[in-house]
Amino acid sequence: TLAQAMTESSHVARFIDVGYTYLGQFIAHDIVPQTNPIPGQSRDVLPYLSMDSVYAKGNQTATLQDARGLFPIRRMTPHGPEDLPRTNGVPNIPELRNDDNVIVSQLHLFWQRLHNTVLQRGYASTAGEARMMTTLVFQLVVVEDYLRQVLAPAVFDSVFRFNQRWLNLPSRPIAREFAHAAFRFGHSMVRPFYESFPQKPDVTLPELFQSHRNLDPRLALDFRRMFGWPVPNNRVEDAMTIDPFITREMRQVPIPTGATINIAEMNLRAGIAAQLPPGKAYVQQLLAGPTGSKLEAAFGVRPLPDLGPLAEKLMPSSGITI
Repeated sequence: TLAQAMTESSHVARFIDVGYTYLGQFIAHDIVPQTNPIPGQSRDVLPYLSMDSVYAKGNQTATLQDARGLFPIRRMTPHGPEDLPRTNGVPNIPELRNDDNVIVSQLHLFWQRLHNTVLQRGYASTAGEARMMTTLVFQLVVVEDYLRQVLAPAVFDSVFRFNQRWLNLPSRPIAREFAHAAFRFGHSMVRPFYESFPQKPDVTLPELFQSHRNLDPRLALDFRRMFGWPVPNNRVEDAMTIDPFITREMRQVPIPTGATINIAEMNLRAGIAAQLPPGKAYVQQLLAGPTGSKLEAAFGVRPLPDLGPLAEKLMPSSGITI
C-alpha cells in the first residue's frame, strides 16, 4: 500500500540537470553494497570513493586492462557508438550494477575513457598513476559538483567548508542504516521519459533499463545534453524533485531475467529485510546522546545539541524544534 502511494504522483522538476540522477547512481554503486547480492556476482564494497567499481581490487585490475594498461573499448560498427567490452551481452566490469541502464553504463565507460586519455596523452606514465589521477578527478567531481547540487548550501558549507573531519573518516564499514539509506532519494529524481538522446526523442524507462545487452546505437548519450554543457541551442532537461514520490513508470522496471520490479516496493522490502528501525525510532537512535550515537559510531562525529543559525537556514520559520 505504501509503495502504491509513493508512485501515485510525479512532481515538477527542480533546477538540477538530469545527468545527476545517474551520476548519483554511479557514485552509490562505488560505495554502497548491493542490497540482495548474488553469490559470485557481487564485489566487496568499501565506502571510500576509490573507484573499485571501475578498477576492481588488487590483481583483478589486470584482467580488465590490456598490456598497455588501457581499458579495451569497443565499437560494434566502425562509426557506431562506443560500448563496454561484453561477452554474450554481459559487460566485463567489476560492478554489474553499472549495467542496470544505458545511462549509468555509459557513465562507467566515461571513466574508463578518462583513464585511457590520461595514459595515452602522457599525463601519467603508468596505469597505476592514471588510476590515481582518474580517482582524484572522480572525488573532486563528487564533492565540488555532485554534492553541491543535491545538498542545501548551508549543509554543504557546514560539512565541507567549516569541518574538515570528513577527510579522515575512520576505516570501518558503513552502518546498515546509512548504507541502505544512501542515495535512495535518487529514485525520486527519475523522469518518466527523456529527450536528451540525439538519435531518439522521448526515450522511455523500459528502453533505458536494457541491461546485459549491446548498446542500442540510438541510445548513445551526448553528455552535453545531460549536464548542461554551455553550447548554443543546447536544451537540458531537469531531474524530478527530490521528495517522497516516485514516477509511476518505476512500478515496472525490467530486470535481466525478463521480469519487472516495483522500485518503491523493492526499497521498502529491503529495509524490512535489513531490520531497519521505523522512522521515528531511527531518528532517536541517530541522534542519541554523546555515547551510543549512530552518527558517532559510523563517522566519529557527534550531532550538535543545537544547530543554531544553521537550523534557521535549513528550515526558516518552520516552527520545528531540533
